[in-house]
Amino acid sequence: MTLISTSAFRPLRPIDVKYATVPVQQGFNWGECLADFESGVWHLVVFRSVRSETAEDSVLAEFDERAYQEARGSSGFRFYFRGEVDEERRCLSLCVWDTPEQARAALHQPDHRDAVAHTREWYEEFSLERYRLSLAPDRRITIEPLLQV
Repeated sequence: MTLISTSAFRPLRPIDVKYATVPVQQGFNWGECLADFESGVWHLVVFRSVRSETAEDSVLAEFDERAYQEARGSSGFRFYFRGEVDEERRCLSLCVWDTPEQARAALHQPDHRDAVAHTREWYEEFSLERYRLSLAPDRRITIEPLLQV
């Protein structure tokens, strides 16, 4: 797993070996990750997948790295967690953005479009989930799913 941050987010790491299949609220150390913040609201994008048996890991890694580098240069990008594939070829990766608009804008960049173009080829199953990640001044963390439109 790779933890990549461009802000005060502390390393986000799984606290459940089944993090790729449990609700994202339960699978990670959110409290520790947000320890340096007093409060805040962010946009969380979660990509869950089951890799195709024929997918080439080196090719996926190359496209993923290019998309990450592209996002890293984008306004509002805060954090990326690159998950590892489990024994059933399931994986969860996620990124944190300041706003939903900034996350959506990243999808229209060339390297993201290239990666998305291969999604059906590389994955047997995949889903994109979007959440509102909030830290209240009382340290309460909420991760609420956003309606997909």
